Amino acid sequence: MYFNQLSHENQDWSLNSKPESHIEIVNQLIDQHTLVSDKLLPEIDMHFWAVMNNNTNLEHELDHIYQIFVNYKEQLEDHFYFEEKLVFPTISKNSNAIDETTMSFIQKHEDFELLLGEMIQEVQNKLTPLKDLMSLRILELKLERLNRIMEEHQVLEDYLFSKK
Repeated sequence: MYFNQLSHENQDWSLNSKPESHIEIVNQLIDQHTLVSDKLLPEIDMHFWAVMNNNTNLEHELDHIYQIFVNYKEQLEDHFYFEEKLVFPTISKNSNAIDETTMSFIQKHEDFELLLGEMIQEVQNKLTPLKDLMSLRILELKLERLNRIMEEHQVLEDYLFSKK
């Protein structure tokens, strides 16, 4: 396998050998989509709410950062849906013909990296007065984990799309 789970506990991924097939890589990507959509994004949302419920002094900053998260989440879920319904089936058929729409979609990945990086920076810079709040610490850890998973996800996708 190209990417395997490091452990069943944290569900992160790691490059460990050459890919056996495009279908195997697509399955790994879909597993990551499921992990992010069904587990990590809801956990991040929950911890944002915990931070917001524990502090009213930074309400404006928290609302702003939470809106960045909501925007990121919506765009990422749309992106995952598009990949699973259009891009991956095309690749799974081993088609060498990827249309222009799909190629522009593939090139849009950098937007997600920038938005996630902006959100992490906002949390780290604007919420420092809350640094002792456990829910903020957990939120930061979850955002960093999401960032690691999405970086690894990007490596997988870059490899997959470069073979087309």
